[in-house]
Amino acid sequence: MIGIAIGRSFGLNVAAAIAGIGATLFITWYFGLAEFAYFTINSAKLSLILLGAELLPSSFTIFRLQEDPRFTSSVPVFYVAFAGFATIVAAVLISSGLVSHWSWFMLLFVFNSALQRYFDTQAQASGRVDAYFWIPATTNITRLGLLASLSQLHFLAVEDVLWASSAVGGIIGQAVMVSRFPEFFDRSIYRQPFAKIVYLWSLRRAYYEYYANSVLKRFRDTFLPLFCDLAIPSKAEIGRLLVFTRANEAVCGQVRILEAFMVNRAIRENLRRARRLIFWTIAPLGHAAVATVALILMYRHGIKLEDVTLALLTGFFIYPYILELFWRNDALASFRPRRVTVSLVTFLLTLTLPPTLAWATGTLSIPILVGSYILAQIFAALTYRLFKLRRFAGQESRTA
Repeated sequence: MIGIAIGRSFGLNVAAAIAGIGATLFITWYFGLAEFAYFTINSAKLSLILLGAELLPSSFTIFRLQEDPRFTSSVPVFYVAFAGFATIVAAVLISSGLVSHWSWFMLLFVFNSALQRYFDTQAQASGRVDAYFWIPATTNITRLGLLASLSQLHFLAVEDVLWASSAVGGIIGQAVMVSRFPEFFDRSIYRQPFAKIVYLWSLRRAYYEYYANSVLKRFRDTFLPLFCDLAIPSKAEIGRLLVFTRANEAVCGQVRILEAFMVNRAIRENLRRARRLIFWTIAPLGHAAVATVALILMYRHGIKLEDVTLALLTGFFIYPYILELFWRNDALASFRPRRVTVSLVTFLLTLTLPPTLAWATGTLSIPILVGSYILAQIFAALTYRLFKLRRFAGQESRTA
């Protein structure tokens, strides 16, 4: 049964990934690397607003939804309220001139992205991971179709084409998901909303340990585009770097199918015995896929020997990524978020220090950024093993 569910989810996720890569290829091929860089940088800026959704930590929420009916009925109120607030903040950010190449369609994108957090957590908590993957599959396919059609309307600015396709794609993705899985749409959301918010507030002490992880994770996900926006004048060169990271993210998105399943306790235990096989099957295939996708995305702009080397190097990210996925899930399932905090801090220090020093000394380059990116993931995964060794050493000393 689990195998069938994983297979169905994998099919949906592959469709989402192919359409997502297709959209990236369309943007870089039709509009250029610079426009792709602007879009990615603005996505990173908007994601900082969406960090506010972590006031109700997603890692805590997924597991709490499995054991607290009152919590389950209260969560939708929070996400709807936050979606409205985040849209207002995005409007202020745009109006203040802090976003280049902006579009008012960004507001619709922010609202949809905030609501999607609810559907994501609800689907994962219930073990209906196939439901979880319907949104990105439908969203990305719709977005690719809209990119191709809207780009022919020459009265639309490039930024309007990019953000309208993303926003409308998100709306259609959520609509399809709700139509297929109506149980995730809580029709009683407007009943006693204040009492539900009060209940969520009463649990606030349980949230605190997760906040550091939420902030660190968002900083990890946005550092490269935001740092490059500050340190590298050429948006085309930034776009070149982001092609490699985008290829890696697309492949890692396939691996995250496992994490989506493992947040359900029963499924996680069934998968535990197959971890070694999963690693040695998926990691080499993922490595090859990252390099292939990166070179496909670079084809339009010319592939040099350095690009081939960087594509192959970026693929090594997948090995420690899979190991960290297993170990991070164990830590969160046992409600030990501090282990995740240490891993995230290690990732950020390794990711930020070499590029910052290189920038200060005038030696910053794409290879340095890619190398720091790979090393950061290696060290982040190793921290979980250090925790295990420390615990084992502590047990031995108590026994002696």
